[in-house]
Amino acid sequence: MSLSVRTAAPAARLACEALEDRATPAAALALSAAGLVAFDTARPGDATTTAVTGVGATETLVGIDFRAADGQLYALGVDAAADKATLYTVSLDTGAATAVGAPGAVAFTDAAGKPVDLPAAPAGYALAFDPATGQ
Repeated sequence: MSLSVRTAAPAARLACEALEDRATPAAALALSAAGLVAFDTARPGDATTTAVTGVGATETLVGIDFRAADGQLYALGVDAAADKATLYTVSLDTGAATAVGAPGAVAFTDAAGKPVDLPAAPAGYALAFDPATGQ
Protein backbone atom coordinates (compact mmCIF):
# COMPACT_ATOMS: atom_id res chain seq x y z
CA MET A 1 0.00 0.00 0.00
CA SER A 2 1.39 3.30 -0.97
CA LEU A 3 0.46 6.70 0.30
CA SER A 4 0.53 9.64 -1.99
CA VAL A 5 0.39 13.20 -0.70
CA ARG A 6 -0.54 15.96 -3.03
CA THR A 7 0.32 19.54 -2.20
CA ALA A 8 -1.06 22.57 -3.88
CA ALA A 9 1.20 25.05 -5.55
CA PRO A 10 2.08 27.96 -3.26
CA ALA A 11 -0.66 30.58 -3.34
CA ALA A 12 0.17 33.91 -4.89
CA ARG A 13 0.43 36.72 -2.38
CA LEU A 14 -1.68 39.79 -2.79
CA ALA A 15 0.21 42.98 -3.43
CA CYS A 16 -0.54 45.86 -1.12
CA GLU A 17 -0.62 49.38 -2.43
CA ALA A 18 0.83 52.10 -0.26
CA LEU A 19 -1.67 54.73 0.81
CA GLU A 20 -1.12 58.15 2.31
CA ASP A 21 0.25 58.25 5.83
CA ARG A 22 -3.10 58.66 7.62
CA ALA A 23 -6.15 56.45 7.40
CA THR A 24 -8.79 59.07 6.64
CA PRO A 25 -8.13 62.68 5.74
CA ALA A 26 -10.51 64.81 7.79
CA ALA A 27 -11.60 68.39 7.67
CA ALA A 28 -13.03 69.59 10.97
CA LEU A 29 -15.10 72.52 12.17
CA ALA A 30 -15.28 74.00 15.63
CA LEU A 31 -17.17 76.90 17.15
CA SER A 32 -15.29 79.69 18.90
CA ALA A 33 -16.17 83.16 20.13
CA ALA A 34 -14.72 84.47 16.85
CA GLY A 35 -16.84 82.19 14.64
CA LEU A 36 -16.38 78.93 12.73
CA VAL A 37 -12.88 77.49 12.90
CA ALA A 38 -12.00 75.17 9.99
CA PHE A 39 -8.91 72.97 10.04
CA ASP A 40 -7.39 69.75 8.76
CA THR A 41 -7.00 67.27 11.60
CA ALA A 42 -3.44 66.54 10.50
CA ARG A 43 -2.53 70.24 10.75
CA PRO A 44 -4.81 71.88 13.34
CA GLY A 45 -2.43 74.82 13.68
CA ASP A 46 -3.32 75.90 10.12
CA ALA A 47 -6.88 76.85 11.06
CA THR A 48 -8.97 79.53 9.36
CA THR A 49 -11.76 81.41 11.11
CA THR A 50 -14.94 82.71 9.49
CA ALA A 51 -17.12 85.13 11.46
CA VAL A 52 -20.75 84.03 11.85
CA THR A 53 -23.19 86.82 11.02
CA GLY A 54 -26.96 87.07 11.31
CA VAL A 55 -27.30 85.68 14.85
CA GLY A 56 -29.65 87.60 17.15
CA ALA A 57 -27.91 90.31 19.18
CA THR A 58 -28.90 88.69 22.50
CA GLU A 59 -28.07 85.14 21.40
CA THR A 60 -24.89 83.12 21.81
CA LEU A 61 -24.12 80.17 19.54
CA VAL A 62 -23.74 77.14 21.79
CA GLY A 63 -23.34 74.28 19.31
CA ILE A 64 -23.03 73.22 15.69
CA ASP A 65 -23.78 70.01 13.84
CA PHE A 66 -24.09 68.74 10.27
CA ARG A 67 -27.36 67.12 9.25
CA ALA A 68 -26.56 64.16 7.02
CA ALA A 69 -29.96 64.25 5.34
CA ASP A 70 -29.37 67.65 3.74
CA GLY A 71 -25.64 68.36 4.23
CA GLN A 72 -26.39 71.64 6.02
CA LEU A 73 -24.49 72.99 9.00
CA TYR A 74 -26.89 73.86 11.83
CA ALA A 75 -26.21 76.05 14.86
CA LEU A 76 -28.23 76.76 17.99
CA GLY A 77 -28.27 80.33 19.26
CA VAL A 78 -29.46 80.72 22.87
CA ASP A 79 -30.79 83.85 24.54
CA ALA A 80 -30.19 82.85 28.18
CA ALA A 81 -32.04 85.85 29.65
CA ALA A 82 -35.23 85.05 27.72
CA ASP A 83 -34.90 81.24 28.00
CA LYS A 84 -35.34 80.97 24.22
CA ALA A 85 -33.26 79.82 21.31
CA THR A 86 -33.13 79.96 17.53
CA LEU A 87 -32.06 77.20 15.18
CA TYR A 88 -29.92 78.44 12.28
CA THR A 89 -28.34 77.07 9.13
CA VAL A 90 -24.85 78.47 8.60
CA SER A 91 -23.11 78.99 5.26
CA LEU A 92 -19.65 77.45 5.26
CA ASP A 93 -18.55 79.95 2.59
CA THR A 94 -19.73 83.21 4.16
CA GLY A 95 -20.62 82.39 7.77
CA ALA A 96 -24.11 83.84 7.23
CA ALA A 97 -26.63 82.37 9.69
CA THR A 98 -30.24 82.00 8.54
CA ALA A 99 -33.00 81.28 11.08
CA VAL A 100 -34.89 78.04 10.56
CA GLY A 101 -38.43 79.08 11.46
CA ALA A 102 -39.17 82.06 13.66
CA PRO A 103 -36.31 83.59 15.69
CA GLY A 104 -36.61 82.62 19.36
CA ALA A 105 -39.06 79.83 18.52
CA VAL A 106 -37.38 77.31 20.84
CA ALA A 107 -38.67 78.10 24.34
CA PHE A 108 -37.15 76.51 27.44
CA THR A 109 -39.87 77.74 29.82
CA ASP A 110 -43.67 77.99 29.59
CA ALA A 111 -45.75 81.14 30.22
CA ALA A 112 -45.52 80.48 33.99
CA GLY A 113 -41.73 80.26 33.84
CA LYS A 114 -41.59 76.51 34.38
CA PRO A 115 -39.03 74.51 32.39
CA VAL A 116 -40.49 72.61 29.45
CA ASP A 117 -39.24 69.67 27.45
CA LEU A 118 -38.33 70.24 23.84
CA PRO A 119 -41.03 68.92 21.51
CA ALA A 120 -40.54 65.55 19.86
CA ALA A 121 -38.67 65.91 16.60
CA PRO A 122 -40.29 64.80 13.33
CA ALA A 123 -39.04 61.51 11.89
CA GLY A 124 -35.58 61.81 10.39
CA TYR A 125 -34.63 65.00 12.20
CA ALA A 126 -33.45 65.50 15.74
CA LEU A 127 -31.80 68.10 17.90
CA ALA A 128 -30.52 67.16 21.32
CA PHE A 129 -30.01 70.07 23.70
CA ASP A 130 -30.17 70.14 27.47
CA PRO A 131 -30.85 73.68 28.71
CA ALA A 132 -29.98 72.69 32.26
CA THR A 133 -26.37 71.96 31.31
CA GLY A 134 -26.13 74.18 28.23
CA GLN A 135 -25.07 71.23 26.09
